Amino acid sequence: MPKVITISDEAYEKLVKLKEGRSFSETIIELVQFYNANKRGRKEVLDQMFGVLTEEEAKDMEEEVSKFRKDFRARE
Repeated sequence: MPKVITISDEAYEKLVKLKEGRSFSETIIELVQFYNANKRGRKEVLDQMFGVLTEEEAKDMEEEVSKFRKDFRARE
């Protein structure tokens, strides 16, 4: 069943570049599988998926993910 999600313009643009003819769902699944297969720190995984991030950018992204997860759990 399709679900609607909201992402930033920046995240959308990065996904468009990564998807290369695949669907967004396929691209996201691939990213999650890559993340799960590489049990290293989040910053290192993000560096490989999206290019080199500054320490501040990686920290900001981790904070956003953490906030999203807390908000998501609150809705369940």
